Amino acid sequence: MNYFKSTIKIKLLMIISVITFISLMAAMTVQYFYSRHTSTQTMLEEIAVLSKIAADRSTAAIMFLDRKAATENMHALGIHSNIDLACLYLENSDLLAFYIRSETQIKTCPEMPEMTGSYFKNHYVDFVEPVILDDKQISILLVRSNFNALNSKNSDFLIIAALTIMGAILLGFLAAIRLQRLVSKPIQHLVNITSNITETKNYDLYAEKDTEDEVGKLVDSFNKMLETIRVRDKSLSESRERFRALTESTSDWIWEVDTKGVYTYSSPSVEQLLGYTPEEIIGRSPIDIMPADEAERIAKIFSGIIQSALPFNYLENIVLTRDGKKVVLETNGVPFFDDSGKLLGYRGIDRNITERKQHEILLSLQTRRAEALLKLPLAAENLDEETFVQFGLELAEDLTESKISFLHCVNDAHTIELITWSKRTLDHYYDANYDKHYPINEIGVWADALRLQKTVVINDYENHNHSLPDGHTELKRLISLPVYDEGKIVLLIGVGNKVNDYTDFDVETLKLISNEIWRVIQRRSSERQLKEHQDHLEQQVEERTSQLEKASERAESANKSKSLFLANMSHEIRTPLHGVIGISQLLSLQDFKPVQKEMVEKLSFSAQLLQRLINNILDLSKIEAGKLNLKYDNYKPRKIVNECLVACKNQAVEKGLQITSYIDQSVPDFLFGDSNHLSQILLNLVNNAVKFTESGTISINVDIIEDAEVEILLQLSVIDTGIGISEDDQQKIFTNFTQLDNNMTRRYGGTGLGLSICKHLVDMMGGNIRVQSTLGEGSHFICQIPMKRATKTDVPIEKINISANYHGLHILLVDDDEINRYFTKNLFETEGVQVTLAESGKKALEIAEQEVFDLVLMDLHMPDLNGWDTTRLFRASSLPQLSRVPIIGVTADALKESYELCLEVGMNSVVLKPFKFTDLLQQIQFLKDIQ
Repeated sequence: MNYFKSTIKIKLLMIISVITFISLMAAMTVQYFYSRHTSTQTMLEEIAVLSKIAADRSTAAIMFLDRKAATENMHALGIHSNIDLACLYLENSDLLAFYIRSETQIKTCPEMPEMTGSYFKNHYVDFVEPVILDDKQISILLVRSNFNALNSKNSDFLIIAALTIMGAILLGFLAAIRLQRLVSKPIQHLVNITSNITETKNYDLYAEKDTEDEVGKLVDSFNKMLETIRVRDKSLSESRERFRALTESTSDWIWEVDTKGVYTYSSPSVEQLLGYTPEEIIGRSPIDIMPADEAERIAKIFSGIIQSALPFNYLENIVLTRDGKKVVLETNGVPFFDDSGKLLGYRGIDRNITERKQHEILLSLQTRRAEALLKLPLAAENLDEETFVQFGLELAEDLTESKISFLHCVNDAHTIELITWSKRTLDHYYDANYDKHYPINEIGVWADALRLQKTVVINDYENHNHSLPDGHTELKRLISLPVYDEGKIVLLIGVGNKVNDYTDFDVETLKLISNEIWRVIQRRSSERQLKEHQDHLEQQVEERTSQLEKASERAESANKSKSLFLANMSHEIRTPLHGVIGISQLLSLQDFKPVQKEMVEKLSFSAQLLQRLINNILDLSKIEAGKLNLKYDNYKPRKIVNECLVACKNQAVEKGLQITSYIDQSVPDFLFGDSNHLSQILLNLVNNAVKFTESGTISINVDIIEDAEVEILLQLSVIDTGIGISEDDQQKIFTNFTQLDNNMTRRYGGTGLGLSICKHLVDMMGGNIRVQSTLGEGSHFICQIPMKRATKTDVPIEKINISANYHGLHILLVDDDEINRYFTKNLFETEGVQVTLAESGKKALEIAEQEVFDLVLMDLHMPDLNGWDTTRLFRASSLPQLSRVPIIGVTADALKESYELCLEVGMNSVVLKPFKFTDLLQQIQFLKDIQ
């Protein structure tokens, strides 16, 4: 009997019977093993107790070797039906007494066991019990028990269990017959309802529910399923109706094909799209309604689609309508399968994109034309006129897909000139060497554009009766387009023999190119005229330039002469001035009377004024020549103010003036800028205030106007109570060599350079300077200069300690001026320095070869061998005492070129005459520290 093909009734009977049997079988099995285990444990415990008792009772018999009493004890164990053997061994393994049941096959006692305890064998168990006397083992008792009684008891249990199981199965079968009716009856009812629905397709039927149990729930679920089916059928019917309405209303073609590509369904819209009815389409393949080349392409694509069984999208293809017109379709399709996953075919939709493709083609043509036209301006810049026109014609051929092209120039109303033609045109001509000038009435169809004054397009030339010039190629299609300039035809461009008909787009393209060609021709003509004019102007410019160059050379020569004159004058003035300052410094060291000291101080002050005048004149010369450079370093603004106060103190005290200074707390301790020229600006302003103030005070103020993280705006103010400046004169004072009147010059002195130089220096630093003044009340000069904060790593270097010990130094002093040698030697000797004199470079070389010096002071301008050449010879010498000795240049030449040349030839430093002796000592100390 096949269980799976049986009815529910049989299945229920079988299930209940099997479950009953298995349940009882499991229960009885558990009970059997539990009873067997319990009986075995009870038996073992009894025999263990008997063995223990027998061992205890045998101690006396063992002590006295009483075999009779021992044998009686052994036979007493035989009372238990399960004991087959009992053996009592002495300590030396001899057998004292034993008992063997007669029914068994055992003949003798085994050897004395070595260990006590219980040991299970195949059909019996041995108990080995020690005999203890006074906590000492004196003997061993072996008792062997069988399982006969236990096995008999288990057999009886199995018989009773078998009878119980059979009775239970019979009762369960009878109960199952009754119970299956309660389950199978409602299920059979469901089966009947299901069969009826399957045959009639009537889903309005319902199953009746008799119970509230699982079967009742099954009936409820069945009825809900029927309701779901009714709703689904209704929805499916409505969906089919919507699909039908959609396919009938949409202009897109919905279709279905099998795996061979044959249409199995077609929506009615195919008739509007292609002119075929759905019935005419079904049974045909897409390639049946395509051009041959397109059909071959689509067949390959469809073969790959079938093999992949994947959806496809946006497949563009060309089909033919019933009347033979080409239509571009965009096809999308998805595969459909049967329940086993086998591909049945494709369903999809076709959309007519013919108009869109035409727009795309037009857009592509416009883009291609735009890109090509962009090449024309570039070609116009890089090609000559003839090559550019050739390039334009070939571009017109490419864009209009023509095979020939011409460009004519219309000379007058009767003649025309062929300017050029494309290279491709020559391939279509029988004779390319004919005359390029010919009457208009001989050029045939090309002259129609001139006669009609408009563009001529001919796509069926064979139907026109026109003559052509000799050697002209055969024409099929052409465009002849006139180019206008101020209402007059100036050019005639033509293209011909396109494979397809010419369109308005071709005409528009040709018009754009021809206009660009004419524009370039006009521009080139204008350029030629402009070039001729430029050449004429260039000739005039060259002549004028030549004149200007000569004038510039004269001016440059004059400027060089001026610079050279100033340099020479500076040298000639500084040299004796150096002597005056040097002698005054030497005199200041003498122990004179107060009157004599006052004379020395005035002498020194006059020399310093003269030095300042010379410096101002040189600075102005550098400014005008653009050779004055700013040198930025880190400096202390408070120190600059203090130095200025010291420098002007004596002159102010003589006039009874009080000089004060105020530096705002916001001014940083260190700044980065041109400290030398900043000091010069402040000194000029204060000297100017002292000069023009007879009584009262002079104030120096330093403030921060704008404060940023990196840069600040520093303001210097000098306020005096002097004579003041009128409003009209306030702008004049910053002009070179300008003072307000001659009387002022005679009274106060000066050259009018101080404020002018201040203005130039402030402008170079990116700042500004102005004055606020009232005549007779005083002046307020304000100078604002941008400065940067000094970084922590840029700490200014303090001046070298001039109080250092120079005693023992040996210096070679090279100078052609006797006065300079005199006072310099004496000044050094006051510091304990040994000085050797040399009046020329040659003499210096002779002396240096014989003696070793710690330092050389080298004058630059000397007869025969100047200081630069002498230094070169020192550095080129093989004697270390010449090549390595430190050399300081001493010069009255203030030109930057002279300074750079000093360093170039090998001098270690340069000092400008006139100098303070302390400044020279600082340079020497600096070189000593380096060494």
